[in-house]
Amino acid sequence: MKKEIKEILEEFDFNKVENVMTFLDWEWDGETPKIGTIIVTAFRLLEEVYEKCEKNKEEITMGTGGFSATAWYFEDRIHLSLDFILTSWSTS
Repeated sequence: MKKEIKEILEEFDFNKVENVMTFLDWEWDGETPKIGTIIVTAFRLLEEVYEKCEKNKEEITMGTGGFSATAWYFEDRIHLSLDFILTSWSTS
C-alpha cells in the first residue's frame, strides 16, 4: 500500500462519515453502509486517483458515494486528499 494512502486511511475520521450517513439515512445499493464498506470504498477511490495521476502525470479528482479524492504532483511526488462532501455548489 502506498504510504500516502495508508496515512489517509489511518487519519481520516471514517466513524464521523458512518455517523452522518446513518443520521441522514444515506444509502448505497439500498442500505446504509457500515464502516468497513465505507473504508474499502475510500481505499479503492484513493488507489484509482493515485494510479491515474502516476500514469498521466497530472492532477485528477474523482468521487463516489459522497467521497471526493484528488491526487496531484508537487515537488516530484504524489500528494492525496480525501473529502466527504455533504453539499456543494458551483456556477457554470
